[in-house]
Amino acid sequence: MKEKQRNSGITLIALIITIIVLLILAGIVINLALGQNGIMVRGEEAGIEYDIAHEKEILGLALKDIQIQNGGSMIIPDEATLEKAMKDNSGMDGITAKKSSEKLYIVTYPDSKRQYEVYADGTVQDAAPKVNDDTPGEIAKKDDSTYLIQSIEDLVILSNTVNAGTDSYEGKTFEILTDLNFASINSYRNPEENDFGDANGDGTEEATLIKEMTSGAGFMSIGKRRQGIQRKYRRKWAYYI
Repeated sequence: MKEKQRNSGITLIALIITIIVLLILAGIVINLALGQNGIMVRGEEAGIEYDIAHEKEILGLALKDIQIQNGGSMIIPDEATLEKAMKDNSGMDGITAKKSSEKLYIVTYPDSKRQYEVYADGTVQDAAPKVNDDTPGEIAKKDDSTYLIQSIEDLVILSNTVNAGTDSYEGKTFEILTDLNFASINSYRNPEENDFGDANGDGTEEATLIKEMTSGAGFMSIGKRRQGIQRKYRRKWAYYI
């Protein structure tokens, strides 16, 4: 009788230990599958990377077709030609190509909503996201010593203000919150308007701000810091005056 009670006690302890081990293993498996770096998350990320690579491949094939049609010259005549070449190489309806400037088109895929910038030389890259700036040309403050640049309009008004001597912003820091591309409509709040006059300092005033910033002298340097004409201003870039 005593031997039977002893065996029952050992069996209960073994059962509890087994349950604890199983719970620990279940937690590990769940974390591996659903955690921040889990299998499902990595699988989803891999799927997105594959889709992006496939979309860029379609773009590359479309551009190659256009180049062949032009006798080897990489010239995209209009939006319709690029859209047709995209459809021919993908079998997909609804791909749009919008001419952003003289040397840049923005291609949008209907399902993924992803956008790509296509340059006249055939270069393809991810498009910068559309800027979110409700007060373009009015530079917001982060704190007493830091200002925020949210759009091309903000960058232009900074240059105009400093060069006109209205405010030197001496000792201040400016943070650019997103990539800005002078040739991309996504970097402007209103690319087809120009309320800034001769923003590039070449003596002429273009009808639209995007044309002002992509023709003639391009972007005017800020004050005495001669950074030169750049196509892009990168995110998290800080400019100290």
